[in-house]
Amino acid sequence: MNGETFERLVTEIAMSQPYQVPSDRILELCAKCGIEYHAWQTFVINPLPAAGFIEPFRKKLKKLNAGYAFLGHYDLFLYSDRHTLENHELEPLLEALCEENKAPISYHYVYIDASGKLACFDLAHGTYEVQYTKGLREKLISGSAVE
Repeated sequence: MNGETFERLVTEIAMSQPYQVPSDRILELCAKCGIEYHAWQTFVINPLPAAGFIEPFRKKLKKLNAGYAFLGHYDLFLYSDRHTLENHELEPLLEALCEENKAPISYHYVYIDASGKLACFDLAHGTYEVQYTKGLREKLISGSAVE
């Protein structure tokens, strides 16, 4: 999802009249953001596939190669509360990230936090590992995870 599109959507909704059928503009922006409109102001946000992480990875890799100081080793962390990270998506995502990672300066590890999982993709070796985090974030925020 494009952040600018989402910001425009929020602005359009904020400026619209309450309890009115959404305008065509709002519905168009909703569709671009993956949000479905069902009867009388019921919005359903559908999850986006894990392949959606490839474009942000590509952008970060381009930035990395545009003049970062050379540190010898780079890792990347990506997070989404909208994208899935289902088991059947992990291998294709790893392959796509490895394919994109061909640049003079590249990432070694990519950590992706989505749908209650933290996946660590080792792009240098073409492997990945997954840890389940469901509920952990809430515990950390509430302070109950501190012993």
